[in-house]
Amino acid sequence: GGLGVGCWGTARDVFEAFERGDPVAVRVVDNAIELWGMAVANFVSLFDPERIIMGGGVFGPAVQWLDRIRAEAARWAQPVSMGLVELVPSALGDKAGLYGAGLLAKGAGGIRNL
Repeated sequence: GGLGVGCWGTARDVFEAFERGDPVAVRVVDNAIELWGMAVANFVSLFDPERIIMGGGVFGPAVQWLDRIRAEAARWAQPVSMGLVELVPSALGDKAGLYGAGLLAKGAGGIRNL
């Protein structure tokens, strides 16, 4: 909040500016949705997953645009696979990266095993 048009400190600031209708933030979010859609399409085309879980600290507030991300992904992905994949928000919300890092560290038994 309170940062002027197009001046943000965090992703959350961008999302808040988007909600206020800031034209630069709207372009940034639209571009992010396009890129997230392309990333999903690439993942679907390469790995043919049943489900893609979207979340994490930066992505968190963007779960409101999963339908738009899916529509963008459908423009790029293999149609049959895209029709079968489920895009869902992470149940861990903005803590997903923290849990993943902890699990990786616990399972790795130390940095040498990474």
